[in-house]
Amino acid sequence: MKWPYQNQSEAWVTNKMQACPANQHQEIIPAERPEDLYQRLMSFIEDNLLLANRNISHHGEVPGSDEEMSPTLESLVVLTCLRLVHPDLLSLVKQRCSTELLSKSLASLKPQITQALDSLLE
Repeated sequence: MKWPYQNQSEAWVTNKMQACPANQHQEIIPAERPEDLYQRLMSFIEDNLLLANRNISHHGEVPGSDEEMSPTLESLVVLTCLRLVHPDLLSLVKQRCSTELLSKSLASLKPQITQALDSLLE
């Protein structure tokens, strides 16, 4: 079995990526709290991790074990959430947490960002 996007055009892949709830602004529920949005994005990603028993291959190989959430992927979810909450929020986080970002991942700073969210958006 081939990876679903193998041999597909770039436009097709782009359309699939744009269809992802994380990439559609209209998918944001207006009264949704940022933490709920984050949890919804995490659930979406976790539900789509490769599982060994599903026989879905990646670059021609079926994984021998279930895929786990990597630190990079977790930071990507935080990044996506920040962009969906407010287009300028990532820049504000970079300014506020610039020193910490030199030694910690964005996902590691999520609790701190969550606590400062109201003041960041003022």
